[in-house]
Amino acid sequence: MFSREPDCSTVAGLVRTNASLSDPLRRAAINLVLKRCSELREQARQQAAEAVDQALTYFDERRYDGAELLLIDALDTARRRLAPESVETVTLIMMRADRFNKQGRADEAGPYTAELASFRKRVADRRGDYPDALNGTAWDVVKDPSNDLPAFRSALLEAMLADELSDHENAMILDTLARAYHRTGHRGKAIENQKKALALWLGDSSSRTVMEARMAEYKAALKDEAAKPSAQ
Repeated sequence: MFSREPDCSTVAGLVRTNASLSDPLRRAAINLVLKRCSELREQARQQAAEAVDQALTYFDERRYDGAELLLIDALDTARRRLAPESVETVTLIMMRADRFNKQGRADEAGPYTAELASFRKRVADRRGDYPDALNGTAWDVVKDPSNDLPAFRSALLEAMLADELSDHENAMILDTLARAYHRTGHRGKAIENQKKALALWLGDSSSRTVMEARMAEYKAALKDEAAKPSAQ
């Protein structure tokens, strides 16, 4: 039905400035485009979450070119279809900046780092508790094993961004992030971040015991996977 991607921002503006449109066909057409825009946004969110999940696997396998292509494509789609401050867009920007910095490519990392710094400032000025809010939303998903993989992937992005915004120094957020990595099958990352969470934890001993039990769970899962025969 659509020969090209609709300009959703233009349509939304049309609706706002013409709230009393009387032409039924015109209103129906606008509603149809808005519905399509909503579908495209959801596709972009899913693409971003899948791209991050797969890119993490590729990085572990040293398939760097494949990971880069996934992230570039997902970020391009996110920029076109999602808000600049959406979790998906910012997390993809964060991953691009981090990857370039790790490779010593500071000039290429620069624009992404600047975008991320600007986002951090806006969030801090408007809502200082944003990392905690992201963490709470992510934890509600990853604590329940009955949720599906797409939900866990989305929660992983929220936890990754919360960790970034808290400067990797919040034990509760790191605990959530470790759980999100575990739910998406990234056992090594789960162990790495749970270790950081335990090192930073200054709370009660009962919570530490629970966190230590999670660490044991992640290590056992990694051991079980290592014992499985590799697929040929």
